[in-house]
Amino acid sequence: MEHGYSSDALVRKVVMLAAIKSVGGSRFVDFLKVFLNQRKEKEKSSTFSQEDKYMLSLVPESFANLRAVPINEYNAKLKDSLLDNLGDLEELKLLCEDLKEATKGSSDEAWVDVVALKTMSLVYSLEIERKQLEPGEADERIRSLEELLTKTTDEETMKIWIRCVRQSSKVPSLKAVRSKMDRWLKETGRRSPNALFYNYVVAILEALSDPNDTEKMKRATVCVRELLRKRKSPKSDGVSQDPSLPVEWLHPKEGHHINSLDSLLYHEDLVREYLKGKLLSAKNELAKR
Repeated sequence: MEHGYSSDALVRKVVMLAAIKSVGGSRFVDFLKVFLNQRKEKEKSSTFSQEDKYMLSLVPESFANLRAVPINEYNAKLKDSLLDNLGDLEELKLLCEDLKEATKGSSDEAWVDVVALKTMSLVYSLEIERKQLEPGEADERIRSLEELLTKTTDEETMKIWIRCVRQSSKVPSLKAVRSKMDRWLKETGRRSPNALFYNYVVAILEALSDPNDTEKMKRATVCVRELLRKRKSPKSDGVSQDPSLPVEWLHPKEGHHINSLDSLLYHEDLVREYLKGKLLSAKNELAKR
């Protein structure tokens, strides 16, 4: 299963490189600019082909496939390569807005809105993860993510928010996070493995934040039982059979009480720091020779 996700992402990278070459560009945003200009020249009544849709969803789908599997050195390098081939993230955001405007009123409008939302949420997360943002800049990206969440129940966008909001200068309280979790569970009919997983994670944090509250402890127990039960019998409960789930480590900041999502450490962030240290060590060894 993991190999399949990585292989699909690799295929999409090859397609991305071919698309860049076809327009004589250096990054995928160059291809998207040409694609958009060609679209503007057509009648609005013309619809996107399946090939067009594949190309337009190439960016969010590539990263979603890599995020669906546990991070390792190969996947981390593939993700870095995809990001390098993608091009300027600000340009990509502008292209999303231009594409939405160009397809407004067409039969593809609803589909484009969904893809644009997924792409924008991905871009915000990449900016938060990869750029050295000032606290105010990170807060701005997180607010943009939260605005997207008012328009979509997309799984990836919700997962991205949970991961990125802990970088905010003011991390939301567990009560605020619980409100979002309850909405996610309701809108997915308690059938989303990711929603059930984070429902359990938040319930554990709630219990640990107030260990004397027996009701919170009971709720955490119920949440983990529900997650395990539904993952064991996906067909009968209508839960996706996709076995991949995020991995979170309990990592409260020194001297801080467990009271929100910043008491967690996302596994991919942990591995990325390890790989960064490994690369730095290798460079230092080469410099000594």
